[in-house]
Amino acid sequence: MSIVSPSLSDPSADALCADCGLCCSGTLFASVRVDEEEAARLDARLPMIRGTEHPLISLPCAGLKGELCSVYPDRPQRCRTFLCELRRDVDDGRVSVTHARTLVNETRRLAASITRRLPPGMAWWTARARLSRDREALSPERQDLLSAIEELAQRLAARFWQ
Repeated sequence: MSIVSPSLSDPSADALCADCGLCCSGTLFASVRVDEEEAARLDARLPMIRGTEHPLISLPCAGLKGELCSVYPDRPQRCRTFLCELRRDVDDGRVSVTHARTLVNETRRLAASITRRLPPGMAWWTARARLSRDREALSPERQDLLSAIEELAQRLAARFWQ
């Protein structure tokens, strides 16, 4: 579910988004809010979380197949218009596509290494909250995990979150 604004035309920047997937994988966000019309259209293909003010698509997105969006032509409006801070930096010429790819790849590797060390289904932000509560009593292995999680949070804040 790569997010590309229709007004942007740099194919290498668009490919950067298509190759990244951090916004779809659950690394940046826990869910995507959709309107009722989008939920009705996508309900058969993507599980929806109901019972909140707006329907939500839980992330990682079930439409993400590898690093490609299987519902791309029908993706929600929020997915169509989202541009992370790194993409904005590329579009504005502050960061080259080559350097952006390096940052994406490093961030994906860090996120994957953290995910492998967490219980199945646990998000990094949940682990961060739990580990932070008992910071002083953590084993060296858990302290290392918390350090990696904090590095990921810093990277996301600096380059991906708006």
